[in-house]
Amino acid sequence: MEIVGPAKPSKLLSCSLFILVLSLVFVDPRYRFFGIPYYDYVAVVTFLLLLDPRYPKWSTGMVVYSLLLLVSVTVLGNPLFHWSYARGQAAVSELFRILGSIVMFMTGWISIRNYPQLYRVIALAWLATAASQTPVLLSAITSGARFSGTFADPNYYGSYLASVALALIAGLWSPQIARRTEVRLFAVLSILVLGVSVFLSFSRAAVLGLVLGVIALFVIAPSWSLRSRFQVLVIVVCVVLVLIIVAPYIPGVSRHLARLQLTSAIESGGSGRLEIWSAVLDEITRHPFGLSWDARVEVRGVEKVSHNFILEMGLRFGVVGLVVGAMFFVAFLNCSLFVLRRGDAHFRSFGVMGLVMLVACTTLDVLAWRHFWLALGFLGGAFDIVKAVTGAHGVKKVA
Repeated sequence: MEIVGPAKPSKLLSCSLFILVLSLVFVDPRYRFFGIPYYDYVAVVTFLLLLDPRYPKWSTGMVVYSLLLLVSVTVLGNPLFHWSYARGQAAVSELFRILGSIVMFMTGWISIRNYPQLYRVIALAWLATAASQTPVLLSAITSGARFSGTFADPNYYGSYLASVALALIAGLWSPQIARRTEVRLFAVLSILVLGVSVFLSFSRAAVLGLVLGVIALFVIAPSWSLRSRFQVLVIVVCVVLVLIIVAPYIPGVSRHLARLQLTSAIESGGSGRLEIWSAVLDEITRHPFGLSWDARVEVRGVEKVSHNFILEMGLRFGVVGLVVGAMFFVAFLNCSLFVLRRGDAHFRSFGVMGLVMLVACTTLDVLAWRHFWLALGFLGGAFDIVKAVTGAHGVKKVA
C-alpha cells in the first residue's frame, strides 16, 4: 500500500511538524528556553501551513475562518492562559488549554490526511525524542526517584514514551526506516532507551499500555511476516534482559517496583483512583448538567482531578458529556484496531500509538493533554487514509 498525497508537503511544513513533535517531550519548564511551551505556538504555525487553499478539501471560506479562529484564540490565548492562571481564574485558563488541545488534534489529523508522506518527518522526530532523553536518563538513573525525564509527572511521561516506543516498533519495517540498516539500528537503540525510561517511570498505565500494544501488534496486525514478529520479539526480550541486568544496581527500584504488582494496585485502589471515581460519579448524579470547565472533585478535603477521560467529561459537562466521552473513546478504539488490522507499517505506528493513549486516558486527566490529542489526530488521519485505500465501508478505493 503506497500512499501518495495530492501534493508534496513544503519544507517549511515538514520542519514545523518536526519541531512540534520533538518539542512535546520538553514539558518541564526547566528543559525549555525561558520556560515557554513552544509546542502551543508551533502547533498554530503548523496548522496554518496545512490550510492550503489549493487543497480540494478546503474551501477559501474555511481557510479564512480557521485562520481567524486560530490566530485570535490560540496565539492570544496562550498568554491569556498564563495571565488568568496567575490570577486564580482557573476556568478561563482551563478553557484556553482545551482550545489549544483542539488545535493540536486538528493539526495531527489534517497533516496525515493531507500529507501521509509526513510520516517520515514524524518518525525522525520520534528518534530525536529518544536521543534527547538519553542524557537525562543517564544523569537521573541513580536518583532513586520515579523517573519523569523532561516531564513533570512520571505517569504522563511513561505513557507518552510507551506510545512512541511502540510507534517505532510498528514502523521498523516501513520503507522510511527499513531502507537503511543504520537507521533501523538507531531505531532499535532508541526503543531500548524508551523502554528503560518507561520502566523507571513505574507508571501502571504506561506499562499496561506497552504490554497491550505489543500484544496488539502480534495478534491484530496480520500483514507481519514470521520474520518480522521474531525480530520484534528479539527487541522486546533484549529490553527485558537489560532491565533484569541493570535494575538491581539502580537505587529505588525495589521500593517502586511494588507499584507494578497487581496486589499492590488492588490494595491501594489504584493509588486512590477508585475513591476518586466513586466521588466523581456521586457528583455527576447530583449535577446531571455538569459543573464547570475547571471542575474538580473533593476527596478527604483535597481537590482532585478525575483521572479518567470519560468521567472527566461527565464531571464537567454532565450526563451528555459522559455519553459523548464514552462514544469518543469507543470510536477511536475502533479506529485504532482498524488501522492495526489493515494499515501498513507506518500507519500501524499511529494505530498502536493511539491505543496506548486510550489506555492512558482511563487513569489520567487528558482533557487538556496536548500529547493525547496530537496522537489521536494522527490516528484519525491514518484511519481516513486506510479506510479509503482498502475500500472499507463502501468507500471507493484510491490510487
